Amino acid sequence: MDKDSSYVFGFIYMDSQAGLTFNNEGKFRIDGSGKFIRIESGVKKEVGFMKVRVRPKKTAVAEIPESKFRELSVEKIPGWLKFYKTEDDKVAKLYRWGYLYNEWNESEKALTFLEKADKIDSKFKGLQTELAFSYSALGKYKNVELC
Repeated sequence: MDKDSSYVFGFIYMDSQAGLTFNNEGKFRIDGSGKFIRIESGVKKEVGFMKVRVRPKKTAVAEIPESKFRELSVEKIPGWLKFYKTEDDKVAKLYRWGYLYNEWNESEKALTFLEKADKIDSKFKGLQTELAFSYSALGKYKNVELC
């Protein structure tokens, strides 16, 4: 590792409208003893949050160990995340998440959301189509007939 290497870090979460989103928290470097040192920047103070929409792909990322959170002055679950964790229109959110996972070819994961939505409101617009898509992608053709 280059002694001047720095790393971008942040928090990835699911925005029910935009999909996977990376909230950039800043940069850090690792000193010779393994301590994580946050690199202070005036940009965050001037600009605020920088969010980037991400598409699922096979890109390597590293999870920062919880033992290093204090060194970076971050929380395990950021305070701002509560604004994204609402129960507003639960069926619509479950449907949207299932739709996004189907779009990303993650049909098994999509079903975890779509089947929950189906139990709440099986007549929700588009839900049966998404369920059929998931079942078809997984070769569960008998389930497709029920949609």
